[in-house]
Amino acid sequence: MKLTLPVLFVLAVLVGGWLWHDSVEEGPGGIVPVAVRASDDSRATPERVHLAGGDQAAADDLGRTALAPPSQPVEQAPVQTTEADTTPWAQLELTVLDRVTGAPVVGVFADFEPVMSPGAEKPETPPISQAAIETDRDGRLTVQIQPRLAFEYRVLFAGSDPRLFEGFLEPFDPGEERDVELRVDSSRVPRFYVRIVDHATDEVLLGARIVEVDRFGQGLHMEGPLDFETWRERPSLAIVGGDGIAELPRSRFVQKRYAALMDGYSPGVFEQSRAAKKREYAQRVGLLRGASLEVSVSDGSGYPVSAATVRFETEFPELQAPGSTPQMPAGLGTHAVSTTTDSSGKASFRGLPAAGAYELHVASTITGGRDVPVPFAHEDLEPGQTVELDVVVQPLGSIVGTAFLPNGEPAAGAQLVLRRDRGDEGLLMGPFEAPNDRRITTGHDGSFELTLVPAGDWLLGPPGIQVEAVESEDDALPLDRHAPTFTKISLGGELSTSRLRMELDPGDWIRGVVLDEAGEPVESAFVRGRFGESDAFWGQTGPSGRFRLGPLPSSEVEITVDGYEQGTCPLVHVLPGSDPIELRLALGGTLSLRTVEASTSEEVACRFEFRKHGPNGEVLEKSVFITVRGTVDDHDLSAGTWSVLALGPNDLMAFVGGITIEAGLASEPIEMALAPAGDLVIQRAPNARSVDIELRRGGLVFARCSVPANDSLTVPVPTGQVSITFAGDPRESRRVHVPAGGKASVLLDADEHDDG
Repeated sequence: MKLTLPVLFVLAVLVGGWLWHDSVEEGPGGIVPVAVRASDDSRATPERVHLAGGDQAAADDLGRTALAPPSQPVEQAPVQTTEADTTPWAQLELTVLDRVTGAPVVGVFADFEPVMSPGAEKPETPPISQAAIETDRDGRLTVQIQPRLAFEYRVLFAGSDPRLFEGFLEPFDPGEERDVELRVDSSRVPRFYVRIVDHATDEVLLGARIVEVDRFGQGLHMEGPLDFETWRERPSLAIVGGDGIAELPRSRFVQKRYAALMDGYSPGVFEQSRAAKKREYAQRVGLLRGASLEVSVSDGSGYPVSAATVRFETEFPELQAPGSTPQMPAGLGTHAVSTTTDSSGKASFRGLPAAGAYELHVASTITGGRDVPVPFAHEDLEPGQTVELDVVVQPLGSIVGTAFLPNGEPAAGAQLVLRRDRGDEGLLMGPFEAPNDRRITTGHDGSFELTLVPAGDWLLGPPGIQVEAVESEDDALPLDRHAPTFTKISLGGELSTSRLRMELDPGDWIRGVVLDEAGEPVESAFVRGRFGESDAFWGQTGPSGRFRLGPLPSSEVEITVDGYEQGTCPLVHVLPGSDPIELRLALGGTLSLRTVEASTSEEVACRFEFRKHGPNGEVLEKSVFITVRGTVDDHDLSAGTWSVLALGPNDLMAFVGGITIEAGLASEPIEMALAPAGDLVIQRAPNARSVDIELRRGGLVFARCSVPANDSLTVPVPTGQVSITFAGDPRESRRVHVPAGGKASVLLDADEHDDG
């Protein structure tokens, strides 16, 4: 018989079908779960099928297990969904257990993707109640699924490898409830360990519960309820028992925040520690006994104010063990709890954290429903104590005014933002706004009005400088935005009104394009600008690689660009209104650091100042990085010679220079030992004029300062030899040794650079 192509095709199908049928017979291999359907009023026991041992071993090596294909090809009919569709959804309950011990596997995700036949359109509504969900303490997750759709799904950890399972779900019937049990190798799930203790006594708190309160990173973001009292209603991920150590799944790419809860204590918020990968290095989480707060709210006449909303807002600190070196706050997120006053104007709070930064706000009909911050000293709360606070609510004031342009014309349609004056005008440099900020737009005649403004000090001005992606150089500039100018306003309450006349500066813009080494535009490059040492403003490029930055006052701007794996761009100085600039990325390297206190070798959180130096030690580029862990991993820097100045708490300081960064390479990790800074006192001789100087170590500049005429200047510096040079002149003028925690003095004569 002549073997034509059609005959060969038929033979291949027959042989393949026989091989597939043989491969699903029971054998000695590992267990692979199969979905089981259950009726609406009963649940069936999950069944299992065994793959051949070789197939299972290969699947284990790959970190995934393939389910056998469905018994019949899936004929996927197009799904029509409309707003009037009342078809009941199906429900899937997925349980993930360890293959060996049968213990539930906590903290793994299940991702679902509908399988569509060729030509079929995906449904308009999401076919599943969530895009990714996570197993609870019992290893279980429940999800609502659109019927008549088949799904591919995978079980994985932290939105990334390792993949623990990949499988297939046959179409669901309307209203169907289906149980699926998976057995996986949970030893491949990374973990970290925590020890929950009483912060004052360091005693282990047996029975403390751990819940997840926040998650961010890798496109997965979950904001917990603002009211931290609701954390107690969340399912436990772990409970402290036995040796007092709890075990939690460690996320590789998704940063999470957790809370430790214990009756009689305020919540303790923490993030996973990279160092707590073993039980003996368990992360310490200290809990404080909860404080109580009794608030009485009255109006200006002394009458109680009922139904007022009182909100306690706190920034949870990361508490350090007694006797250890204090570190910078870990910045574990701001959360709040609120309640309302009763008929006598009273409200009570229990279990409040008696540490960290916190605020109290009151809102009532007198304030027009707006929050009014209440003066409240941070030292007022003590663990285990009750504090009574009387709050008097005053009527609110208003701000009325008109905004003009420099030519005298009204600034019609201008955007303005009102925010609290906290002594930091740099807050208006960026596009970000605080929750109580109020944005308004001026009328056609430039007029504006803000009512129900609480008493206090305020700043009114344009929203701030932004970096925006644009498609071309010719994109029209927004006319409703202006350069940062600030008008300070003080309101005293009692229906006070402030009347203003503001002049807005249209400002100017900087335009540019970011290109890679081959001259191609770079999308999503991180562009950052700043005025000297002021707050920075930043944004990303679009598909064309182009950006615009503004509106800006007439001051030179420092611009840096980070293209991540495509490289970085050296610091450039640009004047607003200049011709469009072209910024080319060059492949850089990475630097890893660890900072410890010299006397104890304990890790210390720091502010790092990275400086790139030229051939004479001058500073070509500077960036600042702040960490709360004391480590910096793979920090991107452009190729060249760098130095690092580490500034820790309690005047701890260290300097390392002569670091060579090579393109495409990671430098050797550096450990910096921080010691108490010394004071360098620089004196100017009598009748000498002021002079600008540079402080160097190893020929590299780490600080610049100006010594006033007929006066002295004290500068904290890292311990060791310090050279003094005059600005613009690399020749050494003085050299002095500064002891740790001590003081050294130097006199600059009148004839040295006394040129005015």
